[in-house]
Amino acid sequence: MPITEVDLSSNISVQNYKNSILNEIAENNQEIIQDEKNPAIKKASIMAASATTYNASAAVTYANKYALNPNHAYMNNESGGGDCTNFASQVLHEGGGIPMHSGNNGYNNCWFYSSSSNRSTSWAGAQYLYDYLFSSVSKINASATTFSGISTGDLIQLGTTSSITHSMIVTGIVSGSSGRTDLLVTYRSTAGYHKKNVLLSTRLGTRQYIHIAGSK
Repeated sequence: MPITEVDLSSNISVQNYKNSILNEIAENNQEIIQDEKNPAIKKASIMAASATTYNASAAVTYANKYALNPNHAYMNNESGGGDCTNFASQVLHEGGGIPMHSGNNGYNNCWFYSSSSNRSTSWAGAQYLYDYLFSSVSKINASATTFSGISTGDLIQLGTTSSITHSMIVTGIVSGSSGRTDLLVTYRSTAGYHKKNVLLSTRLGTRQYIHIAGSK
């Protein structure tokens, strides 16, 4: 512990106080170095960070990279009803770093992709993803927001809460002299209708604005 009392009129007392502070700083730094060298502590720290944060910037980068040229590590569902939610899930996981929530094939109480024939319904179904995000079992920290509150990397779905038909990723904010005026969205859909950084205002219909904060 540093010296708690110091006689400011005594140079020796002041110097002793300074030395005690410097010694404590050195001891604290040494403890930090030892913690960082400890694999268990370092791993726990990394896991804690990855379990709660969402990398929105990396999610946007992924969305713009693969919107027009899909990631072949995943199925391409453009001819099977539309690739929008399969793509949105990839953005959240591959780009944003949200861990998959493993479960059984064809179920909606999980969120994962192993192959086109082994995945949750929430991975590629717009309504199923919405239902999963706002269910009690969801491992994704998501919340309903508004046009003015949504951020880049967040999710917008078209339709009412019981009839969701399309999923899009927010990849930009459009602002004017009066503030926010529009949003840029990126998405995949059916063949020939994949879009990158298009104005949200060109997509008509009821919208669900969903903020993604990370994982639970």
